[in-house]
Amino acid sequence: MFDDREQSIRERAYAIWEQEGCPAGQSLDHWLRAETEITNDEALGIRHEGKLEPSLPSGPLDTEC
Repeated sequence: MFDDREQSIRERAYAIWEQEGCPAGQSLDHWLRAETEITNDEALGIRHEGKLEPSLPSGPLDTEC
């Protein structure tokens, strides 16, 4: 279970990084934000199961950095 949760956080942190234009030096901030979102989603009963499911509306993820 921990691996699935960690993977969900990793994918969400990556999506946050992309949405912000791929800035350098903010990986810890992105990780902590993603971890908070995933924790909140878990508390609400939202399951991620390894899929990217941002809890907040986001822009397109198909931009390249």
